[in-house]
Amino acid sequence: MAAVALAVTLALALDSYRLAKSGLTFDEAATVSYARLDIPGLFAALRSSDVFFGAYYGWMHLWMRLGESEAVLRWFSVLCAAGAVIALAFLARRLCDTKAGIAAGVLAAASPLLFDVARQARPYSLLVLMAALSSLAFLGALERPAWPRWAWYAVISAAGCYIHLFLLCLIAAHMLWAVICRRGLYRSGFTWAILVIALSSTPLLVVLHGYPSVNGYIARPTWHALAETWEWFAGSRALVVLTIVLTAALIGTRLSRRQGIFTPPALFLIVTAIAPLLLVFGESWLLKPTYLQRYLVEAWPSYIVALAIALTRRRTLYLVPAGALVLVLQTSAILGTHMNVAQNWRAASEVIFAGERPKDELVVFPAFGMLPYDYYRARLASGETPALRFPRFPPFPLTMTNNDSNKFAIDEGAGAGSADRPSRIWFLVGWTNDPRTGPGLRRLTRALPSGYRLAFERRLVHETVLRFDRIRR
Repeated sequence: MAAVALAVTLALALDSYRLAKSGLTFDEAATVSYARLDIPGLFAALRSSDVFFGAYYGWMHLWMRLGESEAVLRWFSVLCAAGAVIALAFLARRLCDTKAGIAAGVLAAASPLLFDVARQARPYSLLVLMAALSSLAFLGALERPAWPRWAWYAVISAAGCYIHLFLLCLIAAHMLWAVICRRGLYRSGFTWAILVIALSSTPLLVVLHGYPSVNGYIARPTWHALAETWEWFAGSRALVVLTIVLTAALIGTRLSRRQGIFTPPALFLIVTAIAPLLLVFGESWLLKPTYLQRYLVEAWPSYIVALAIALTRRRTLYLVPAGALVLVLQTSAILGTHMNVAQNWRAASEVIFAGERPKDELVVFPAFGMLPYDYYRARLASGETPALRFPRFPPFPLTMTNNDSNKFAIDEGAGAGSADRPSRIWFLVGWTNDPRTGPGLRRLTRALPSGYRLAFERRLVHETVLRFDRIRR
């Protein structure tokens, strides 16, 4: 399909434009930290955090053999986004027709959401691809039931669960749709496929049960969070309104012609677009808050396919290029945001590397901000860098104590004597727009020994570099 090829080209052009302009975010630096570990170290790390993404980190361990620059790290997500454009085009064609398939490919390529996740060295672009392939495999097995097709559905879905466990919510949506529309389906290979997926996902559930405090920063969701998720799916509030208007017009047309509204394909899109969000929302209320927009991208393929179908019904076909243009303009605005507002640990690190002197020391706050600093110290620093004030524990480069008075051990050990104290202490402070950063920074500066003064301050977008010089007497 020439039109789909053009859509893929559009996706590659948009998603790869100035791909390395902004520095790595903290989450991307975490990807590098995990992926650098050997397999035993990775398993040990996943016992404490991020077990959701285990298979992705394993793959990135191999991908990073091509290089560790920002562009190389992000190109894998760009390629996954291009694959998702193709998968969504075929998914829409299977559910409707070729026109819908072309529209889905074009709209996906221009989508702000796919643009956003494609430019991150994180697993969400791959999760979109796996979700689209899982639904495509499911519908293919329904169309021509055979054991190889159900086996392919099981393999794709199980692999997707190891990219992110929440793909199970999409599998649950498939099961719900089968209960509503294909009750006899449970006497086919579908039952065995579900059993294989469930058994293969059990190790993830066992590991997650072992650390209930994981992702403790996630707040309990509100109904407003659901609205924000749909706004993210669409790209803007205006596009949410457009989607509602088109859907209402399509329903009105079908009712005026006395046609059924909830056909099996329509129900499939409704269930797979809404059920994952509601399942995670309910789990976050009843058990443990895990509702994050980026964890729910497995529901987005159904949204974009439904929008493509609504746009290609009869006289609304002309809206496809108009909708694509609106999405491209929205994506362009997001591109500017990415260039100017993204976390810029690279720039902050470069400030320190340009101004350091021998025997300087460095404090990184918050402690996990050490991950991006470590990445840039390894890649950009040409000589000796300031000594860090944190102890080192594998597999991560640092751990902070909970005791504020001894957070840096500045008054102890080799640096206790006034003659041995560093002449200059740098602070690399991340997330300065977070209201929790200010009080933490005040505690950190109070932990400095007496006799230091603030001599340098450089504010970046979300990071600040400070330097305290020892007062000469």
